[in-house]
This record gives sequence, C-alpha cells and structure tokens, in this order.
Amino acid sequence: QARGRPGEYGDTCNSPCIAAVARSTSFARGNPLYWRCDLDTEQGSMRTLIVISSEKAGPALCGLASALGRSNHPFDCFVTGRGVAVLNDEQCVEQLSKAERAVVCEKSWAGAASEAEPPIKAGSQTNHSAFALEADHILCL
Repeated sequence: QARGRPGEYGDTCNSPCIAAVARSTSFARGNPLYWRCDLDTEQGSMRTLIVISSEKAGPALCGLASALGRSNHPFDCFVTGRGVAVLNDEQCVEQLSKAERAVVCEKSWAGAASEAEPPIKAGSQTNHSAFALEADHILCL
C-alpha cells in the first residue's frame, strides 16, 4: 500500500489510488478541503481524470482539485449520475474551474437538476471516453 509522508498539514492519506497520482498526498485533520500533493514533475506531466459519480464526492473533489491546481498538475473532470449534485455547491464549481476541461453528462444533468443550464460545459459519455483515453491516471469519486 502506498503511503504519503506526514507533513505540516496533519494526517497522511494512504489511498493507493491517490498515491498513484502524487508521491505524497495529505490533508489537514478537520479540514478535508485542504489537500497537499507533492507531484513528481521531473518525469513530465501526468494527466489525471477525476470522474465524479457520487453526491458525496464534494469534499474530496474540492480538496483534490485545489491541490492539483496549486501544483499546476493538468487534470480533467467528468461529472455523471448522482455526481451532478456536487454542481449545486459553489465551492465545487469554483474548484472545477481549475480543471483544463470540466464536463457534465447532459443526460445526467437533465434527469437530476432543477436548472436548465449547468454551471460547467454539458457533454456526453463520448467526452468521458476521450478524457479517459488521454489520462495517465483516473480517480473515481
């Protein structure tokens, strides 16, 4: 199991999925919205795809997108299924603006949202497939 190194922000996240993206990922105890990623930029840029399909993914999405944005790590986001609920949170939408490409499945949005227009670009599972093809790592939340 991959482990990050303890840092100034508190507990270490030991998720193998996240450790695959970053050599070290940690978050502050009591503040899951502040994550730290120490990326290996010497070996070139790795593209990450974050797939959001759960309404409970908001805190993890915000923290991870913030950390990836601060480290200038290229990432894309695709929001589908029940994950469209995170688009009701202004903080999540703000963090999604750090992604190079952020798309919500138009069918998921139409089935679950109360507003006609989503706060990010609407697309389809074809976008999801294209993002996955280009990604070095895929994180599913």
